This record gives sequence, structure tokens and C-alpha cells, in this order.
Amino acid sequence: MLLFGGIGSVGLGLFAEALFPLSKVNASVAYRSSGGAAYLDGLQYSSWFDFLLAALARAIYFQFTPFPLHVNSIFDFLAFSATVFVIVLFISATRSLYECEYDETAAVLIAVVYLAGITGYGAIDSNFGTGVRHRIVFDFLLIIAAAPVIRRWGLLTRKWIGIIPRQRGHGDEQ
Repeated sequence: MLLFGGIGSVGLGLFAEALFPLSKVNASVAYRSSGGAAYLDGLQYSSWFDFLLAALARAIYFQFTPFPLHVNSIFDFLAFSATVFVIVLFISATRSLYECEYDETAAVLIAVVYLAGITGYGAIDSNFGTGVRHRIVFDFLLIIAAAPVIRRWGLLTRKWIGIIPRQRGHGDEQ
């Protein structure tokens, strides 16, 4: 995995300017950082190294904005309440990867699509209004990855309430 990351970084450094000039990236970032829901506005990339360096922070901003300091209206509050749900899903998905048995190929595919997606969108998006819409796909990936932990929470809640699921036998109707 580290080898592919290194090869990808070298490839980006060699061919990025020819395929997608940095000026277009900066223009796209400036266009998307307008409005009242803008974050990290004024950030411009001066090199592809800056682009890679800021990618992690921008991915975190993309996935988890709006932060509490961004809340200025009822829409911002509703978006923030959804962010709390996304944080719970992210923690649950992480716990699921560490505690449950899973198909490694499927887990790697979900992780790569999720991480590449939030990094790609995060590199350009600078407005949590558009970020909330664009991250819906990645929220579904978090739900898929967090499903075993969420199921366990459901079973523990049912047990706490007193509703214990019974085991079905071979002769039971399904």
C-alpha cells in the first residue's frame, strides 16, 4: 500500500501540471468558497506539494463540517446535528474494522473509495452547504462499514429493554 502511495505521489508530481493545471484548481477552490457557509476561504495552492499537504485537513473539513463555530442559522444547526451523526458513524465504522470479521477485499474497496472520495471532494469544496450534499454518498459507505457495530447496539438495546431475539430452528417458517 505504501508503494502505491509513493508511486501515486510521484505520478501526481510529474504529470499533474500537464493534465490539470494548478491555476484551474485554485479557480475552482475560489469559486466554491463563496457564500455564508464558506470555510478555509482564501486558501490557494502554490504548488502540488501544498495540495498534497492540505489534502488531509481539507478531507477532515469536508467530512465533518460544519463545526460548532460555523453555526449561525437554523440550517447551520441542522447541518451540525447531522455532523454529530456522521461522527458517530465514523467511530462505529472504525470500531467495526477493528472488532469484527469481514472480507478484506470488500473492506479495502470501501476504505479506498471512502478515503479517496473525501480527499478528492475535500481538496476542492470549501463550502459546507455543498459539502453536506456531496458527502451523502460517503455517509452511506460509513453506514455499510458501521453496520456490525450498529447491529450490536440494537441487540444490546433489545436485551436491556427485555426483548431477547430468539434463535430460529430449521422447522420454523421464515
